[in-house]
Amino acid sequence: MSKMKKIIASITTLACASMMMGLVVMPVQATTTEDLQAQIDLLLAQLADLQTQLAGLSGTTGTIEGCTITSFDRNLSVGMTGDDVKCLQIVLNTDSVTKLGTTGAGSPGNETSYFGPLTKAGVIKFQELYADEVLASWGLTSGTGYVGSTTRTKLNELLVSGVTPTGCNCTAWVDDVCGGGDCSATQMNQTRTCTPETGAAADVCEGAATSQCVADASCKDAGVVEPLSVVLSDETPVAANVMKGSALNTVTKFIIYGSEDEATTINGLTLKNYGTAETNTTTIAKVKILDENDVEIATERNLVGGTATFVIVPQLTIAQAGSRTLSVAVNVDASGTTMSTIQMGIDSADAINGATFTGDFPVKGEVFTVVPAGSLGTLTIAEYSSLPKSTAKIGETEVVLEKFTVSAGSNEDVTINQMTFTNTGTISASDISNLKVRKIGGDAVTDAETLGSNDKVTFNLTSPVALTKGYSQSFELIADIASGDNRTILMAIAAGAVVGNGATSGVNISSTGTTTADTVTIGTGTVSVSMSASHPQGQDAFMIQSTSPQTLAVFDVKATGEDVIFDTINILFAGTPDIDSTNYLSSVGLYEITDTGFSGVSTATLTVNAETVSPGEVYSLSWTVPAGTTKKLAVRGITTNLDVNDDVITITFSGYSGTGMSSGETISSTNDVASTAIKIYAAGTFTSAASTNKTLTHYNQGVLTPSANVVLGALKIRATRENMKLKDLIVTPSTTGKLGALRIFADDINVDGTPTTALTDSVSEASSVFTFDSDTWDDDILFEKNVYRTVLLVGNPTSTADVGNFHLTVSATTSLTLTGIESGTDADASAVIDFAISSPFSGGTFQLDTKVVEITKASDSPSGTISPTSNTVVGKWDVANMDAELENAVITAITFTTDSGIPTAITGTTDATLFKLYDGDGTQLTTSRVLTQGDGTIAFSGISTNLTVEVGVPKTIELRVDFTDSDWGTVDLSQKWYIAAYTDVTITDGEVGFGGDNWSIQSEANTITINL
Repeated sequence: MSKMKKIIASITTLACASMMMGLVVMPVQATTTEDLQAQIDLLLAQLADLQTQLAGLSGTTGTIEGCTITSFDRNLSVGMTGDDVKCLQIVLNTDSVTKLGTTGAGSPGNETSYFGPLTKAGVIKFQELYADEVLASWGLTSGTGYVGSTTRTKLNELLVSGVTPTGCNCTAWVDDVCGGGDCSATQMNQTRTCTPETGAAADVCEGAATSQCVADASCKDAGVVEPLSVVLSDETPVAANVMKGSALNTVTKFIIYGSEDEATTINGLTLKNYGTAETNTTTIAKVKILDENDVEIATERNLVGGTATFVIVPQLTIAQAGSRTLSVAVNVDASGTTMSTIQMGIDSADAINGATFTGDFPVKGEVFTVVPAGSLGTLTIAEYSSLPKSTAKIGETEVVLEKFTVSAGSNEDVTINQMTFTNTGTISASDISNLKVRKIGGDAVTDAETLGSNDKVTFNLTSPVALTKGYSQSFELIADIASGDNRTILMAIAAGAVVGNGATSGVNISSTGTTTADTVTIGTGTVSVSMSASHPQGQDAFMIQSTSPQTLAVFDVKATGEDVIFDTINILFAGTPDIDSTNYLSSVGLYEITDTGFSGVSTATLTVNAETVSPGEVYSLSWTVPAGTTKKLAVRGITTNLDVNDDVITITFSGYSGTGMSSGETISSTNDVASTAIKIYAAGTFTSAASTNKTLTHYNQGVLTPSANVVLGALKIRATRENMKLKDLIVTPSTTGKLGALRIFADDINVDGTPTTALTDSVSEASSVFTFDSDTWDDDILFEKNVYRTVLLVGNPTSTADVGNFHLTVSATTSLTLTGIESGTDADASAVIDFAISSPFSGGTFQLDTKVVEITKASDSPSGTISPTSNTVVGKWDVANMDAELENAVITAITFTTDSGIPTAITGTTDATLFKLYDGDGTQLTTSRVLTQGDGTIAFSGISTNLTVEVGVPKTIELRVDFTDSDWGTVDLSQKWYIAAYTDVTITDGEVGFGGDNWSIQSEANTITINL
């Protein structure tokens, strides 16, 4: 033994003396407390010295690589979690005898912090490997899987010193000597000569004297493992307990070796239970066979007479000179017999159908004892809802094939780690691909899998889904459709096909409940064609004779299931009168309508100078419509050679031929899809009128002179049949010589009513009119077909202006002319336009005056709900004198109106006293007022000099009301007060109106609610 090993042995002896079972064992010669303490101190000093020597020899006092703990300081068992559990798995994986597995969770590099059945099995192997140090003091010969004090002592020793592998996975042989693998120095030199032991695991060499090299070719030559033989795997689980109601309990693993001359196939296998009789009938619910990837290779079976016979479809193939490792797993019924036993194996070579096998039979696993489950969790499967579609097209992706809900019972949380689906449809495995399970409304929880040739797909969840007890999660199975025209998919979950692991029990649990498969039928892509909503219809079913291409028809073309590339499209043309050599369409082509315009898709344009019959004009093209999208196809041509007196054109989409880009199948149709007939007109027309928009055509009121950019008229125009542009406009003022200039503006006005965007230059009055033509603007003033557009006539009243009832007119139909964009033809207005209107309000007429007062709502005018008082303010207005001559303005009378009316009980001279007019300083301006209940007005007069407004010194006026009078009633009252007309304000000299900042009429206060 080397010096380092001697030191390790000494440390182990001292550690065991002081730590085993938490007791201190002292030499017998110690007779007093002082003697005992002295010997303890001596032992501790020796231990410290030995640890120092060990650190010097090994170069480290650290732990095994990957461990984040320095010692195991608590007992561990199934269901526990933590960094110490992960370190436990790392220690176990450093030795091939105790290694948890080669792939998957718990294997080297994939250690987890969860103590499950796999970890427990590794601990049992560890305890039995070091039985003298771990088990002997307890009188045990078999491991328990529980990490107690003596097990932790051994683990802590290895955590400091490192693990010397007891087994050897020999990977390289040099001159019959092991020269590579997970081996100690001694094992690396073992010879190739093999002395097989019954049941020894493959690939393990336990020393030169008792070599087990059963997987090495030269060892097989020496007779260790014969071709076509069966041996027990070294990963066969050790004897243990299994809980009632648990699932996927792996009880046996065996290796089947194939022929050295050719591939070997197996199409059937019979397994026998060597356990107690009760397990054959009531305890084992299902038996499963799984391959190296934990995928079932045959349909699960029940025991009949103690055996389960499997038909393996597709057959299991073993490569030439290769082997396959199979696992046997059982589901234990929840009502099984307690303390009954399970032991599964292969009884004889005759139990394997296919090739002829030899070996030492029976090949069987360890004995497992059935124990009560306690509060074992449950998983229940239920349908979620019907599928979103019952047909799927070749080339479609992420098609939903099943929707279901998994619910955890109330006993414990459960982590779902496996799902299996069975197809009973007619598809083959290659028809669908990229199968995944995802949470409904969420992400995929599995990697992509393929459907096996046995019509099953099993998902081992790479990220298990945790279900809290009493809660559920809904999932859907999705796949991409690759082929399978006219075949069906029916995917369902059978009982037990979803497997989870109980968070408390630590055992696997299989599901109850099933789903019923909904049929999804696969087909090639389809195309639907219909007249588009973009096609001119109803009153708009017309177009203009033009030398530029016009849209004659628009069709919606939709591809479903797969992208479709169109090779030909057929179009029928018909006219009234008939299309002929003198009444024809030219340059007719097919175009896709895009966001930016028209994109040609036909390889050529045609001249249509005769009535067409089926199949119509045939257009060649290479036009792709992606699956699930609709494209707009327009038929466009030049119409200048059509008879415009009474001509009607009808376009029919009469067929197509194309190819499905996923299926490669031809997709075609000869069905006719007619469009609405289109009437041909020579040119467009338009309607025009003064706008009745209150923000554009203002109420009648005063306008200060001089002022600039005052909106004096709003012209509303609607072009029909074609887009049009303004050619010329002649505007006549009611009184000449009062405007310094006139311009046309767009109707995008500011909040205060002033315009922002000029469309023309200023025009001066000449010969009593203002004339606009193309010389006065740079860019065309356009009017889109069937869309109303308003332009503003904006003037500059001059300083000499002082006139009443001023307004503008377009005094003759020829004074407004528009030109068609497509036809190039001029059209005149249909009627004279007067910008003075009387309905729905009086507007467009203005009093031009050098003396103007603006009255506008004050920013702090009350709004919302107000409590009634004897002097409630219901409206506040700012008053500004805009006098061009800088003279004071005196307001002598004001009438206010409410649109919500005044209660009928409030009437007469007495109730008039309930209304009061104050200035902003709290001074009552007059007591003379007249209440007209029916009109909803209160008129104040006799204000006189009490309301004198100086230029540049604005004032505030307040309308107050006494709501304490019982005549107001008890129902909440809503009111909004305003000045209805410019004649409702009397000024000693001047007008109320627009002074350059704001339009006064109507001067609306806010709506208020009196909480009566």
